[in-house]
Amino acid sequence: MDALNTVLAIDFQKIFIFVVIYLGVLWLLICFWVYNDAKKRYKSMQLGVIFFLLVLFLNFPALIFYLIVRPEAEDEHVFYMHSEE
Repeated sequence: MDALNTVLAIDFQKIFIFVVIYLGVLWLLICFWVYNDAKKRYKSMQLGVIFFLLVLFLNFPALIFYLIVRPEAEDEHVFYMHSEE
């Protein structure tokens, strides 16, 4: 019976640590995707960093917000900088 218990013994602490690390890495990958997507769609590195930080710290609400406000096509939203003369 002891041999069966040692074979079936599951270390839940190691599984928990693995799951936490996995979810952390997955969330960082999602944040980097948001950064790259925002930089490409808005053609602005500053907005990419802002959206990256928002999604990193505010999690799913910020991700859903970004998915709603981002332009459909990459060319749809372009900032035009002009100087007033």
